Amino acid sequence: MINSVRKDIWINSYPIFLWLALEPIVGLIDSKIASIINLDTLSAIGIGETIYFVFIWVFIFLAYGTTPLVSSLNTKNEVNKLNYFIKFGRNISILLGLISFLILYLSSDYFISIFEPTNKIKVLSSDYLIFRCVGLPFYLVKQVKMLTKLS
Repeated sequence: MINSVRKDIWINSYPIFLWLALEPIVGLIDSKIASIINLDTLSAIGIGETIYFVFIWVFIFLAYGTTPLVSSLNTKNEVNKLNYFIKFGRNISILLGLISFLILYLSSDYFISIFEPTNKIKVLSSDYLIFRCVGLPFYLVKQVKMLTKLS
């Protein structure tokens, strides 16, 4: 019984453990890359990341909104409703991720111009933001999947 509980805890916690363990390494790599690239490129990345993370955090409610529902349904052993909400969270994440990508793709120039960059930084920011936002639907799906799995 105890081994079964430990196994369940490990299965549900190892993705977060890996994420927390690898995040500082990614930060170190980012710092190393930032020390190599020039100031214009670094400015462009900063603008792109600022815009990107605003969109990420606007939709993070999907992950935190579905977690209590999934947890409650799991406790009540309502499997059909549980499967529905997990699929709903995934599908809405994909839909909103694609809509966000389209919004950012079509209006990235406007969002970037808010920061009043030079023309060179504007072009670099636009390129960076578009490539970065391709992964937006996948990031949202990952967040919902991870948090519903933990509940």
